[in-house]
Amino acid sequence: MLSYMSERSKFSKLMYLSNLDAINKYNLKSPFLVPSLLEISVELPLHRLGDIRTKSQKSFVVSKALNILLILFGSLPQIIYKNSKLSKKKKIYSLKYKLTNKKEIFSFLTLLFSFTSNEKGSSLFNLLKKRDSFVNHQKDKKLVLTQPLSFDSFLEIQEFYSEKDWVLDDKLFFDTSFIFNNTSSLSKTNKMIQNIYPFWKIRRP
Repeated sequence: MLSYMSERSKFSKLMYLSNLDAINKYNLKSPFLVPSLLEISVELPLHRLGDIRTKSQKSFVVSKALNILLILFGSLPQIIYKNSKLSKKKKIYSLKYKLTNKKEIFSFLTLLFSFTSNEKGSSLFNLLKKRDSFVNHQKDKKLVLTQPLSFDSFLEIQEFYSEKDWVLDDKLFFDTSFIFNNTSSLSKTNKMIQNIYPFWKIRRP
């Protein structure tokens, strides 16, 4: 219980400090103008893990994908499908997991940046600096940043492949979307996103 309270207190403190930094840096009149990360969506199209032409191939690939997402998130993902752009009759099946709880979001990001190489981490962080990296959904007042995250960004997946004696292809990746609220019409919204914890924590010396 004490450990939980300590983590909660630490989390609240870092959130407060990052928001305060943004308010002072951008001269905001309200903390509600500081953008926040609402959701992280992680999607894995099944065809990336191998052929799914036969029932046995499909069963193996689905089992493999479920294990990967269960290892990362500890619960079952959604099963979704999209129509292929090449053929209307063909469907692309994916497993998708959404993080919407703030504590889970920040735990995931902290884990990601803890085990991601400096090169990959800086690549993601540099995208936050570019306004054209975001898709602005003005109707919903949201900014969406889509970025592939390679499997080898996660130590858990590396260990899973090693235990199974499988080769981890460095070209395997998740389709990942970071969804932020855009409560301000300021042109610097994308820059303010750099102040969101844990991005704020990572960029500090």
